[in-house]
Amino acid sequence: MDPRNSEHVQTFEQSLSTWTDSRFLTRDQLRTVAMFTLYLVNLAEADGWQLDGYSWKQSDYLGCLVVKATVAGIPSVVFTNAKTPIGGMKVFLRKLDAGLLEWIPDKFRS
Repeated sequence: MDPRNSEHVQTFEQSLSTWTDSRFLTRDQLRTVAMFTLYLVNLAEADGWQLDGYSWKQSDYLGCLVVKATVAGIPSVVFTNAKTPIGGMKVFLRKLDAGLLEWIPDKFRS
């Protein structure tokens, strides 16, 4: 089953269409946060890798989202630069959907 089109995601999308409180997050930002934090494990499994964790490092110009995973038995990471954590999540998910993630061996977990 495609985790992007599950019953849970469809129900979430229906709820999201009626959501009107955009004081803190837009609908698009809420969708991004939900897909990244709630469904990334499922998206990873469907893509053939295991999610091991993620972190965000803030800086003055661009922050860095680091996603840690095991890919083909090799501890690996993807670095995604963005202005905000949600922006990094959105770029990561877009690259995941397009098959453009660039996994590199994690020198700290070898």
